[in-house]
Amino acid sequence: MTRWARFVSKAGLLSAGLICAVMASHAGPALATPVLAFEATGVSEANSRIPPVPPRKPRPEDVIEQVLAEAHGLQVAVDAGLRQDLLTLARNIYFEARGENLKGQIAVAFVTLNRVKSTYWPDSIDEVVYQPYQFSWTLHPTSIVDFEAFKKAARVGLLSLSGHLTDPTGGADHYYAPELVETPRWAHRLTKLAEIDGHVFFTASARAN
Repeated sequence: MTRWARFVSKAGLLSAGLICAVMASHAGPALATPVLAFEATGVSEANSRIPPVPPRKPRPEDVIEQVLAEAHGLQVAVDAGLRQDLLTLARNIYFEARGENLKGQIAVAFVTLNRVKSTYWPDSIDEVVYQPYQFSWTLHPTSIVDFEAFKKAARVGLLSLSGHLTDPTGGADHYYAPELVETPRWAHRLTKLAEIDGHVFFTASARAN
């Protein structure tokens, strides 16, 4: 091998060694950046193909908890019984009167409560509301879709249950909506007490306590 060949060979080895040394000394930063960039790009591209998770639809029970949490000054004993009573009463107000004004919703709440107090009706809100053929919505149960309206109904229910409202019907235990249904036969036998918004209210005076 000539001197030049030996030099080139030696230079080549030195160059190779130098490149290896540089790569070794900079392996972390030099290689990490492209890898991380690639990984980040890959994750971003993957995420773009994943449809966004829709927000969880609220439950009626969640709304009841919100209303109870807001009611610090009402001094009511919050327990499982109150939660269930309020949930059922709010449902009844919502489905029977969510299109009514505030007084109309309070009136529906008190018809429910007046029945609970009467000896002629079941003695719990659940039993009164779900008694067959008493409240039309229970015949064809549907879902709550307007949770702001349901929250309003829950507030009305809580204020009615806790004694912070007075009965605008004067003790009614029946009502009907003349714009929606024909006058029921029982209306001719009962005493009319009030007309509030879209409902007419009656009491079964012959059976009243």
